[in-house]
Amino acid sequence: MNRLLRNTSWIMLNQIFNMVLSFFVGILTIKYLGPANYGSITYISSYVAFFSAAATMGLDTVVVSRLVKEPERDGEIMASAILLRSMFSLLCMACLCLVIAVVDRGDRSLLLIAFLSGFEIFFKAFGTITFWYQWKLESRKTAIADMIAFTLASIYRIWLLATHKNVYWFACYTSLIYLLAVLIYIPMFRRDCTTPLKPVRETCRELFRECLPYMLSGVMISMYTQIDRVMIKHMISKEAVGFYGAAVTVCNLIAFIPASLSLSARPVLLRLREENDPGYDLRITQVLAAIVWLSLAYSVFITIAADRVIPLMFGEAYAPAGGVLRLMVWCTIVENLTRIRDLWLIGEKQSRYVTVFSLTGTVLNILCNAALIPLFGIYGAAAATVITQFAVMWLLPALFPQTRGFAVNLTNAVFLRGVRVKALMSEVFGRKEKS
Repeated sequence: MNRLLRNTSWIMLNQIFNMVLSFFVGILTIKYLGPANYGSITYISSYVAFFSAAATMGLDTVVVSRLVKEPERDGEIMASAILLRSMFSLLCMACLCLVIAVVDRGDRSLLLIAFLSGFEIFFKAFGTITFWYQWKLESRKTAIADMIAFTLASIYRIWLLATHKNVYWFACYTSLIYLLAVLIYIPMFRRDCTTPLKPVRETCRELFRECLPYMLSGVMISMYTQIDRVMIKHMISKEAVGFYGAAVTVCNLIAFIPASLSLSARPVLLRLREENDPGYDLRITQVLAAIVWLSLAYSVFITIAADRVIPLMFGEAYAPAGGVLRLMVWCTIVENLTRIRDLWLIGEKQSRYVTVFSLTGTVLNILCNAALIPLFGIYGAAAATVITQFAVMWLLPALFPQTRGFAVNLTNAVFLRGVRVKALMSEVFGRKEKS
């Protein structure tokens, strides 16, 4: 538990550092660009997120699981995974530009933004290296690399603001973050991984077969979490996408905490499941409870303060985002649980349900958006997202006997049943529970 907490603290430190920089520089950027230009970048980022999810191939859970089971083949597994993602990323970059050229035919500015933003997809392929450090519970090294990359990229964005550059320069920002991180990751990983870094064709095939359900799930999840912005742009305006994007930015302010916890807990939970440890269900429920209650507290706070938070952060031009924020923030409760749900499914050998849940969520979200956006505008899109997230994370797993165990664990986490809060707090703060 101590190694897990130390690893989690480094992941969180990285996220906090990035959040603080992004908070101040990002607010200035959103104000500078205005709803229309910021809406264009947010609109394209939805497509980038979709193709990034495809390019990730769902390898995160699969690679960590493989490393836990076959630690002696770590170099081979990592090299094969990186090769797979790199090749697929190039294909996804091409598809991104093709889709924008067809869907937004005649809008050259959006096509150029898509081209510049698309490099993020390729550079992310080398982020596979972080899985190895998560498995080793040595995220300190990648956290430091990320902080360096984010600092340099933030300096670049400050320079853009100071020199009054146009929106195309800002479109390169995220790609630059990942490029800088890769330049640090590669030599560091080559030094730390002592087994040969050689991709093997058969290993590539095995990884591809294993990750296919998670790749489809990632694509579907990305679709139903991003399709609302695409539909808002085509059914309302780019400015409305800007308002919606501002609300999402506030929703994600604390996302680093549950993300850090789930990423750091993943190798530990997989190891417990592999060893059939009797404490596995308890640990799953404790992680779920921590994420749920943190997200719940934040949602209540934002619901009360939404009308003040948006103008304070982004200016009066973004005031219409306040009402959207009140609805959207409730997605954070379930949105942050996806990694733990997928981990539970792979541990129970029920990976096929990942695709079932994601496909159902995609269809439900599109139908809800189509029905609610014409009636309520961007508020309808926010409501559609909340409905979909709760259905996919809680309702659907409860409907199937094979996945009902996760719904039970989640219900226990919400009501703190069997969580052993005092014992958990004793572990976190280094005190021994009295017997």
